[in-house]
Amino acid sequence: MFGRDPIFCIDQIIDPSISNSMISNDISEFKQKLVTSIRTAWEAAAEANKHAQLKAKEQYDKLLRNPTITVGDRVLLRNYAGKVGTSKKFHMPWKGIFRAVKIEGPHVTITSCNSPSAAPRVVHINQLKKCFEELPPACTSPKLSPEEEKCLYEAGLGGNETQDFTNNNEIEKVRNTVEREKSPELEEIPPQKQKRYNLRVNPKPRRLSIE
Repeated sequence: MFGRDPIFCIDQIIDPSISNSMISNDISEFKQKLVTSIRTAWEAAAEANKHAQLKAKEQYDKLLRNPTITVGDRVLLRNYAGKVGTSKKFHMPWKGIFRAVKIEGPHVTITSCNSPSAAPRVVHINQLKKCFEELPPACTSPKLSPEEEKCLYEAGLGGNETQDFTNNNEIEKVRNTVEREKSPELEEIPPQKQKRYNLRVNPKPRRLSIE
C-alpha cells in the first residue's frame, strides 16, 4: 500500500526502531525509494493478475464447445434489447435471420437475409446461434407462366427451341388466347360462376307444434 510495507502494532512492539527507519531527511532519497517501491508493487500486481487470468481461462475452456458456425450458415443473433415497460420473459431471446460471411477468430461478420443492402455487422461468436429453420419456397417456378408462354408463341419459336411446349393442350390454349386478343369481334365466353350453397345454420330452431 502506497509503495511501502505496512507497519502493524505488533511490529512496533517487537522492534520499536522499525518506525524510525522510514524517517529520512534527504528528500531525493525518499522519493527514489518510494518510486522504486511503487514500481515493484505494480510489476508484482501485474504478474499476479496475469496468472489469475490464465487460471480463469483454463477453467472456462473446459466448458467451451467448439463453434459449429461456418461461412455461409444462417444464424440467429442474441436479442439483448427489450421494449420499455414490458417484462423480460415476453422478449424473444433471438432475433432476425442473418448469414455469416466472414469469421476471424471469435468475431463473425454477418449480414441480414431480409435486407441484404443493410450494412454488415461484426459480433462475437457467442452471441450467435445456428438457424435450422426450413427455407421458404423458391421464388422461381418450374413451369412457364401464361404470359411467358404467350410471348414465346408470338415470337414464333418452333422446332427444338420450344422444348417447354410438350403439352399440346397448353399450346392450343395459348394459341386461342392470342387469336382472341387479336380479333376483338369474337364474343368472349363469360366464365362460369361456381354455384354456392347456403350453408349458414339457422340461429332460430324450429318450434315443435303439436295439433
